[in-house]
Amino acid sequence: SEEGCSLFPRACGVLRGHPGIDGVFHPNNRKRTVGSQSVAYLELTPGTKLRLHTGRNNYRLLAHLGLVTPPGPLMTVGGETREWVRGEVVVVDDSFLHEVEHRGEE
Repeated sequence: SEEGCSLFPRACGVLRGHPGIDGVFHPNNRKRTVGSQSVAYLELTPGTKLRLHTGRNNYRLLAHLGLVTPPGPLMTVGGETREWVRGEVVVVDDSFLHEVEHRGEE
């Protein structure tokens, strides 16, 4: 959507036209799937926790990119916990148990 892409114009520009991704950001984590690919952004506010879960299959990788990363957002995958770092991509096998939480104050 143009509204979503106005928030991240460079990212939308890179993704538009890619054959495996629709190139549209879907705000508020309302994902729309095109084929087996989708793009979404999520704002993780302090105190938020996304419960431990797995994907529906064992052939999907998820790529997470921290755009704004104050202290506190953590991702645990397969029992290993990491803090998000701005500009770094973390690729996760969706079949592993994973959860996310924001323990920070910003």
